[in-house]
Amino acid sequence: MMSSRFAGPLTVIANLTAFSACACLAFARNVNALFYAYDGSYLLAAARDQLNFGQPTFDYTSNFLQSIGNIQLPQNARLLPFLWPIGWFSDLRVARIASYLILAAIVFLTAYGLARLLSQPRTIALTAGWILGFATTPFVPRPFFYEILFVAPSFVVIAVAPVVAFGLIRQAGRSNLLADAAILMGLVALAFYALAAVPLLLPIVALGTAVYVVIALFLARRRSELLRKLAILAAALAIATLLRWPWYALGLFLDTAPNFFPNDYTAVYHDAIYASVLFHGKTIGRAGPLLVVSSAIGAILSLRSVDSELRASAWMLLALIATFFGAGIALASMPHWILPPPIYFEVAVWPLYGVFAGIALIRISNVTVALLARQCRLATRCRLQAILPVVALVVAAVLVLSKRPTAMVFPYPPQLSPVTAILQANIGLDGATTFGGRVATIMPVKVDGLDAVAQQIIVASNWAQAVGNDEMSIGLWYYRVPTLFEYNQFLSPLFHALLKRALQRPRLAYQRNMTLITYADAPVLKLLGVRYVLMPHPDGSLGTLRATEDRAGEPWGLIELEAPNLATYSPSSVEMRDGLAATLDFVVDDSVDLTKRAVAREMITGPLTPARSPMLSVTNEDLHVVADSDGRSLLIVPVEFSHCMTLRETHPGDGGTATLMRVDGLLTGAVFEHHLDATLSFRIGPLRNPSCRWLDYQDMKTMLR
Repeated sequence: MMSSRFAGPLTVIANLTAFSACACLAFARNVNALFYAYDGSYLLAAARDQLNFGQPTFDYTSNFLQSIGNIQLPQNARLLPFLWPIGWFSDLRVARIASYLILAAIVFLTAYGLARLLSQPRTIALTAGWILGFATTPFVPRPFFYEILFVAPSFVVIAVAPVVAFGLIRQAGRSNLLADAAILMGLVALAFYALAAVPLLLPIVALGTAVYVVIALFLARRRSELLRKLAILAAALAIATLLRWPWYALGLFLDTAPNFFPNDYTAVYHDAIYASVLFHGKTIGRAGPLLVVSSAIGAILSLRSVDSELRASAWMLLALIATFFGAGIALASMPHWILPPPIYFEVAVWPLYGVFAGIALIRISNVTVALLARQCRLATRCRLQAILPVVALVVAAVLVLSKRPTAMVFPYPPQLSPVTAILQANIGLDGATTFGGRVATIMPVKVDGLDAVAQQIIVASNWAQAVGNDEMSIGLWYYRVPTLFEYNQFLSPLFHALLKRALQRPRLAYQRNMTLITYADAPVLKLLGVRYVLMPHPDGSLGTLRATEDRAGEPWGLIELEAPNLATYSPSSVEMRDGLAATLDFVVDDSVDLTKRAVAREMITGPLTPARSPMLSVTNEDLHVVADSDGRSLLIVPVEFSHCMTLRETHPGDGGTATLMRVDGLLTGAVFEHHLDATLSFRIGPLRNPSCRWLDYQDMKTMLR
């Protein structure tokens, strides 16, 4: 009896161990596919900083390495276990392999767990784990399967969170009220985790969870159970509303440049391959279509099952496959689609694919084994079934070894190029340091060429291949050099509006999520705290040439601008303008001296005196600003104003508490009297300032009226 009790768990542990051993060998060979390409390198750099430079556990801070201090890309490495090895191991190869081993185990256990929740035998559940883990993680060199987990491993949450929610809601109403209360707390905790760890993926996680919620509701055995399930869901929504989580999510996704200026961006999803792995075939790999087709076969075979849970799940899967098929046809014919592609949502369906593909494989295997056992008379059915895992491993090994390992396409870690060394020495941020300014990489684009951002990424990637550093984004962030360039799905609408007016010539529509800077307007750049400009055919009139480099016969130069705003602009004249257009007219007016004049939406009472001895420093994720004055002063801090920003004074001045206000449209103004010694902290999370981005969104709406 004792051996029977432990046989099941030991079988799972043995399979997970064997799977992990295979994964370790495969990932070691295919290591360049782990955190693959530009996006993968971006995540490595971002995760390293979040783990090592003071990222709060449940909040997001301002990212001083990108733009002028917009919110960090909302995926918190401290809450994503598969990213922890980046902080554990100094050997990058070991860190990558360890990260993906954790990721692969999560995928394996998610498929296994869903199968068991659907009352499937352990054999089918383990088969589902093997299938999904092998197909979706970087076992086989590309192209093989949709590579989203290669470049963005945080997408695994889209697969895991809905299955966890399904497991909770499935049990709701089947026991006592105390159990229901525990399930309610579990759902709230799951929502909190998604909001704190990966709010970037919130809409997709929510949509995927809705699918599994519907299945769980259909599985209610009695009317009373259904009502209790609905009551628990209603209670979870009520708690979320009381905690202001809807405003947290809405603020994040509405206060963005693509939301306010959709016509400034081009559609990037206009092909059936963005609808489902079903359409990948020769383009990406046959594993995707094979997984969907095999799962559809398993679902069809399950439609007449006596198990109601399996039947309901099979019908849901077939409906989803039909939906993805329709989405593929629609995407191929629609001229514009800038929302997240359906294939992102399909990640939530991967565990269902794994379960029903496992059912199909086991059923077909059972029939095959029975036929062989009857015809060959050489072994029993059980013995032949025991050989199947070995056969599967042999097939997997052939697939893995038949392709060359994935080649590295974006160098990481980046090399310290001569230009980067100058920037690191003069403006690099490391622990507590004085803010020395930013660098703007100016890259002109061809109007009749590829997408403008794609042109710039190609130029940067080619340079990264040549010298080991792109000198625009990741290569600078790795060395803690702040840039005006930003890569973030939550681009600030105000920052975008100013770039479009002052730093883009000509103005072009381009892909969302990245900034486009093609022109050097010196007064605006200096206002934003830019100290260095890196550009082709450097213009000596902008400032002092500090370094040059030859890029395929084209001269590039690093120029240092004179007297940029390092929280050193302290205007004595402030003009009131309410609308965004009028405000930007003021900022881009060449006749306006931005060191002495500013524009604001509210009046500052009394005369203003220029501040004396201002100094701005950066400590981890906070800003520390110090200044003196003979009276009342306004200090313009080169970081974006937000209701998520708070000011905490160490030694309040004689005139009372200092205040923050919006100046020059998007920057932070600190108004104080006589002395300022304060820390500026940007914080937003599900439990701290959850509605501050919603207030920023409301500000933007009023400025556009």
